[in-house]
Amino acid sequence: MAWKKVDENIIYSKNNITFKEISYSYKNGKQIERVSLSLGRNAVLIIPLIDDARYMMCVQQRPGRAGMTYEFPNGGIKSKEAPKEAAQRELIEETGYEGDLHYLGEFYPFQSALDLKVFVYTA
Repeated sequence: MAWKKVDENIIYSKNNITFKEISYSYKNGKQIERVSLSLGRNAVLIIPLIDDARYMMCVQQRPGRAGMTYEFPNGGIKSKEAPKEAAQRELIEETGYEGDLHYLGEFYPFQSALDLKVFVYTA
Protein backbone atom coordinates (compact mmCIF):
# COMPACT_ATOMS: atom_id res chain seq x y z
CA MET A 1 0.00 0.00 0.00
CA ALA A 2 1.07 3.55 -0.60
CA TRP A 3 0.24 5.24 2.69
CA LYS A 4 1.77 8.67 3.16
CA LYS A 5 2.30 10.37 6.52
CA VAL A 6 0.34 13.61 6.57
CA ASP A 7 0.72 14.80 10.15
CA GLU A 8 2.31 13.75 13.43
CA ASN A 9 1.58 15.13 16.90
CA ILE A 10 3.42 14.21 20.09
CA ILE A 11 0.84 13.56 22.79
CA TYR A 12 3.28 12.66 25.56
CA SER A 13 7.05 12.52 25.88
CA LYS A 14 9.19 11.80 28.93
CA ASN A 15 12.68 10.33 29.12
CA ASN A 16 12.84 7.91 26.16
CA ILE A 17 9.09 7.25 25.95
CA THR A 18 7.10 9.05 23.26
CA PHE A 19 3.39 8.66 22.46
CA LYS A 20 2.28 10.10 19.10
CA GLU A 21 -0.84 10.48 17.01
CA ILE A 22 -0.08 10.08 13.30
CA SER A 23 -2.33 10.83 10.32
CA TYR A 24 -1.86 8.95 7.04
CA SER A 25 -3.51 9.30 3.66
CA TYR A 26 -3.83 6.72 0.94
CA LYS A 27 -3.63 7.49 -2.78
CA ASN A 28 -7.46 7.30 -3.08
CA GLY A 29 -7.78 10.12 -0.51
CA LYS A 30 -8.82 7.97 2.43
CA GLN A 31 -7.27 9.24 5.65
CA ILE A 32 -6.69 7.34 8.90
CA GLU A 33 -5.25 8.20 12.28
CA ARG A 34 -3.11 5.89 14.37
CA VAL A 35 -1.34 6.12 17.70
CA SER A 36 2.27 5.07 18.09
CA LEU A 37 4.33 4.36 21.18
CA SER A 38 8.12 4.50 21.15
CA LEU A 39 10.00 3.13 24.15
CA GLY A 40 13.33 4.50 22.96
CA ARG A 41 15.03 1.11 22.93
CA ASN A 42 14.65 -2.42 21.63
CA ALA A 43 14.35 -5.67 23.58
CA VAL A 44 15.45 -9.30 23.76
CA LEU A 45 13.50 -12.51 24.35
CA ILE A 46 15.28 -15.70 25.37
CA ILE A 47 13.78 -19.20 25.05
CA PRO A 48 15.77 -21.40 27.47
CA LEU A 49 15.74 -25.02 26.32
CA ILE A 50 15.85 -27.67 29.05
CA ASP A 51 15.81 -30.50 26.51
CA ASP A 52 14.18 -31.22 23.14
CA ALA A 53 10.66 -31.11 24.57
CA ARG A 54 10.82 -28.68 27.52
CA TYR A 55 11.40 -24.96 27.91
CA MET A 56 11.98 -22.79 30.98
CA MET A 57 9.66 -19.88 31.77
CA CYS A 58 9.85 -17.34 34.57
CA VAL A 59 7.11 -16.33 36.96
CA GLN A 60 6.86 -12.54 37.08
CA GLN A 61 4.68 -9.96 38.74
CA ARG A 62 4.31 -6.92 36.50
CA PRO A 63 2.90 -3.50 37.41
CA GLY A 64 -0.67 -3.13 36.20
CA ARG A 65 -1.38 -6.88 36.12
CA ALA A 66 -3.13 -8.70 38.90
CA GLY A 67 -1.31 -11.81 40.01
CA MET A 68 1.66 -13.54 38.52
CA THR A 69 2.41 -14.23 34.84
CA TYR A 70 4.54 -16.82 33.07
CA GLU A 71 6.91 -15.51 30.45
CA PHE A 72 10.17 -16.25 28.74
CA PRO A 73 13.11 -14.22 30.07
CA ASN A 74 13.10 -10.84 28.35
CA GLY A 75 14.06 -7.22 28.79
CA GLY A 76 15.28 -4.01 27.28
CA ILE A 77 18.60 -3.49 25.54
CA LYS A 78 20.64 -0.84 27.35
CA SER A 79 22.39 2.00 25.55
CA LYS A 80 25.54 0.79 23.74
CA GLU A 81 24.71 -2.84 24.60
CA ALA A 82 24.61 -5.44 21.80
CA PRO A 83 21.45 -7.57 21.63
CA LYS A 84 23.39 -10.76 22.45
CA GLU A 85 24.94 -9.10 25.52
CA ALA A 86 21.49 -7.98 26.67
CA ALA A 87 20.14 -11.51 26.16
CA GLN A 88 22.89 -13.03 28.31
CA ARG A 89 22.36 -10.38 31.01
CA GLU A 90 18.58 -10.91 31.07
CA LEU A 91 18.97 -14.70 31.15
CA ILE A 92 21.22 -14.45 34.21
CA GLU A 93 19.04 -11.80 35.92
CA GLU A 94 15.80 -13.69 35.46
CA THR A 95 16.88 -17.34 35.79
CA GLY A 96 20.27 -17.32 37.50
CA TYR A 97 21.68 -19.38 34.62
CA GLU A 98 24.12 -18.64 31.82
CA GLY A 99 23.69 -20.31 28.48
CA ASP A 100 24.99 -20.68 24.94
CA LEU A 101 22.89 -18.21 23.01
CA HIS A 102 21.71 -18.94 19.47
CA TYR A 103 20.13 -16.16 17.43
CA LEU A 104 16.70 -17.09 16.02
CA GLY A 105 15.65 -13.80 14.46
CA GLU A 106 13.87 -10.58 15.22
CA PHE A 107 10.33 -9.27 14.99
CA TYR A 108 8.12 -6.28 15.77
CA PRO A 109 5.41 -7.59 18.13
CA PHE A 110 2.87 -4.79 17.58
CA GLN A 111 4.24 -3.04 14.51
CA SER A 112 1.13 -0.96 13.87
CA ALA A 113 1.32 0.72 17.29
CA LEU A 114 4.67 0.05 18.97
CA ASP A 115 8.13 1.02 17.78
CA LEU A 116 9.93 -1.98 19.30
CA LYS A 117 12.15 -4.61 17.71
CA VAL A 118 12.60 -7.84 19.68
CA PHE A 119 15.71 -9.99 19.15
CA VAL A 120 15.04 -13.66 19.90
CA TYR A 121 17.58 -16.22 21.14
CA THR A 122 17.51 -19.77 22.41
CA ALA A 123 19.77 -20.79 25.27
